Amino acid sequence: MKKPTIALTLTRYGLTIAIVLGLVTGSIQIIRDYSDEKLRNDSFIQKMLVLASAGAVQAAFQIDKTLAEEAAQPLLVYDFITAVTIIDDRGIHIADLARKPPPKAIDQLTKLFTEPYKRYEIKLIESKTGIYVGKLSVEVRSSILLDDFYDRSIHVTITGILKNLFLTILLLYLFHLVLSLPLSMLTKRLNTVDPRKPEPFRLPPRIARANNEITEVALSANHILRASQDYLHELENSQALTKKMTNQLRHSERLSAIGQLVGGVAHDFNNILAIILGSLELLENQALDERGKRLLTMARDATDKGSKLTSQLLAYSRNQPLEPTPILASELLPNMEQLLRRALGEQYALEFITSSGLWHCFADSQQLETVLLNLTLNARDAMPNGGNLTIEVRNTWLDVEYCAQEGEVEPGQYVCFAISDNGTGMSKKVIAHAFEPYFSTKPVGKGSGLGLAMAYGFVKQSSGHIKIYSEEGQGTTVKLYLPRYSQPVKPSTFSELPVVLVPDFAGYCILVVEDDPLVLEVVKAQLMEMQIEVITATDAKTALTAFHHAQKLDAALIDIVLPGHLNGRQLANLLEAERPHFRIAFMSGYTENAIRATAYKFSIK
Repeated sequence: MKKPTIALTLTRYGLTIAIVLGLVTGSIQIIRDYSDEKLRNDSFIQKMLVLASAGAVQAAFQIDKTLAEEAAQPLLVYDFITAVTIIDDRGIHIADLARKPPPKAIDQLTKLFTEPYKRYEIKLIESKTGIYVGKLSVEVRSSILLDDFYDRSIHVTITGILKNLFLTILLLYLFHLVLSLPLSMLTKRLNTVDPRKPEPFRLPPRIARANNEITEVALSANHILRASQDYLHELENSQALTKKMTNQLRHSERLSAIGQLVGGVAHDFNNILAIILGSLELLENQALDERGKRLLTMARDATDKGSKLTSQLLAYSRNQPLEPTPILASELLPNMEQLLRRALGEQYALEFITSSGLWHCFADSQQLETVLLNLTLNARDAMPNGGNLTIEVRNTWLDVEYCAQEGEVEPGQYVCFAISDNGTGMSKKVIAHAFEPYFSTKPVGKGSGLGLAMAYGFVKQSSGHIKIYSEEGQGTTVKLYLPRYSQPVKPSTFSELPVVLVPDFAGYCILVVEDDPLVLEVVKAQLMEMQIEVITATDAKTALTAFHHAQKLDAALIDIVLPGHLNGRQLANLLEAERPHFRIAFMSGYTENAIRATAYKFSIK
């Protein structure tokens, strides 16, 4: 069902109001006219009775019925008079003339104003003597008397209604021109707007020229469309940002999961290497022939390679032991220049760019040099026919918005190392997997796939950030962001290393706490080779019992990760609480930062 328009609704109301107003104004006019007409009629009848009273006085004075009827007869000439009565002073009717015209419908209407039949009377006074001789009365039919009044009333009512209708139609037409038509034009224009792509529209000339409320509504609609357009753009940007952050989160979670797996493998592998290495060290004290010594050397070399591999895996899993110190890049890079040039070769151009006023960064200097060397070798491999390598260092600030997009980095001040080459570059798919261990695009035997993984783990463990920018065929830039060291930096002092004398451990007793039985046996055997008495425990509870019952105990060697409710760090706290100067050393292949808060050194005086 079609909805009624404003114009149609107002037309209905306008016509109704026009008719009602016409009736009301006509009624008011009719009431006023009736009052005037009543006064005129009453005055006319009174005058007529006065004129007819002369004959009626004489007839009443003489009590002559014939004379009375002659005096009353002329009054019946008027069609609105239906009866004439003359009464003497005794109350006797001496003349009583009447006529009864047929009833008319107009009599019913007359009842709304007055009585259909109304009686007027006048006293009869003899003029010479002033004696009351009777009275003269007439009965008037009001409908005939008001006939002209009815005609005027109908004319006034119809004229009022027509006049109001004309004014209403004129006002409705003006309303149509001023309001309804512009609103219709505005509605049609708004209906053409695509809600998915709202765009402000040009105002029709009629609306623009009007400069009234319709113009303001159109301008407000344009404002809403413009705001909706901006909101949709912001929503699209927000959705794109959310998608990017979701992908970044998934990438970080994947790398974190890989890091946990790698860290666990490194921990177990370290225990295996500790057993192998300890056993090899014990074998070195045995008498071996030349072939046995060669085999022992090969085993030691393989163990060293395994140890380096474990160190690389720990670097990726962010669990390698670091010794962060304040580093000034303008002093670090010149010391590395010769090493990097030898690693690149003569067909590669190396350039350093350092900004003035560089801040100190806070990281492990040796590990940073290793990362820069690995990134340099990666850049060399990406430029097989030679090229340019640039290492730029500058101060920078990572804001909240950038950190929210990247994740796992805090806003603040950083020192940025940018290593750029003009090599083959990387695709987006390769960049997405570049930091994963053992992921490599190089041929077999040309790379371990751990260079970028180590860099990623080192930077993240140093509370920094790493980012790859690359385009295929254009080159690659790897940016390392290391946190600024804001504390005062003391000048470096160099002193000769003290001569380390191997003490005689014979007669000492050490508590060894290790949950791996094989590692425990190897460590025990190594210590016993040094003539040290060894008490072993596989968990904290057993270690506490041994600590309390041992007659002599000089120190403890504790694994960081232990089964049960207490780890190595917590066990050490309990031992120190009972014996404040008790010497404790820690060992582990996977520390999880358990002893970073405080450094412990094992020493025997």
